[in-house]
Amino acid sequence: MKLARIALLLFMVCACAAPASGWNSTGHMAVALLAWKRLDPAQRQAAHRLLAAHPHYARYLTQQRPDDVPIDEWAFLRAATWPDWVRESREHHERDLAAYHHANWHYINLPFVAPEQAREFAAADLRPEAPNVITALNEAWESLNSGEGGPQEQAIHFCWVLHLVGDIHQPLHCASLVSRRFPPPKGDEGGNLVAINPHKRAEPLHTFWDHLLGTNTHARALEELAKRIEAGAESDRDLAARFRSHETVQSWADESYQAAVEFAYLNGRLPIVDYRLVERKEVDVHEVPVLPAGYAATARDVAHRQAALGGRRLAAVVQQILKR
Repeated sequence: MKLARIALLLFMVCACAAPASGWNSTGHMAVALLAWKRLDPAQRQAAHRLLAAHPHYARYLTQQRPDDVPIDEWAFLRAATWPDWVRESREHHERDLAAYHHANWHYINLPFVAPEQAREFAAADLRPEAPNVITALNEAWESLNSGEGGPQEQAIHFCWVLHLVGDIHQPLHCASLVSRRFPPPKGDEGGNLVAINPHKRAEPLHTFWDHLLGTNTHARALEELAKRIEAGAESDRDLAARFRSHETVQSWADESYQAAVEFAYLNGRLPIVDYRLVERKEVDVHEVPVLPAGYAATARDVAHRQAALGGRRLAAVVQQILKR
């Protein structure tokens, strides 16, 4: 896809964009770090050469680098957060960044219909909209593999790959609750419209899942987080089987969807309050149900497993891209 075409698509997708933020910066950098650790020195150099052509290499990718982190590693980690940095909602946003922002690329609303309302929606109503994380990730990956475009465009596609592999492993970026209250095609927008009460204050279910990997982006904290995730992965007998059995972007999304249904929505048993009512102060925070016992701990384990899978899969994708 040419840069002019990217700019054009922006105006097409923003008109129907639903809010979604993906893992926060900590989550995206952790997934990228897990992948980075699986690259050999030559692959790391090749990845850095690719990113060095990025139009925001000096402006963003290499900014705030800690003294003890090599520039190639830091640019790689920051590249995984770049698609969030160019969001229009960011305080730093300037007009020249608009062409790079694509809200719909970060997620797909695979519908989870409330069990008691399953017969009320036609299959045609439940088809997820495009573009979405599946189409965007496949397109960026294919463009890099084919060598389409110049160095700047290749670097931009590379950032999207680093980011979207992370996004697709956040369960609520691949599922959306559909009900009479949250009708298709967007449903509850990946948990953005569902209020929960995890810390004596209401917040969207999506936000809770975004922050499950923490909020600390200091280099040492990211290293410790990556170690914990890898340690858990080594003792997870199921993880290797999941890695082998899910080899396509669609399969990764389906896997995340199942995790969302089972662990985020509790197969339809999660108490639901509309977050919009909380925002309008029609529902008091004390009326928002607290999370069920054990929910937070289980969700954190799922997030760590998903990050481990994302890191391994991202490393494999990057290695394939760099072979060209």
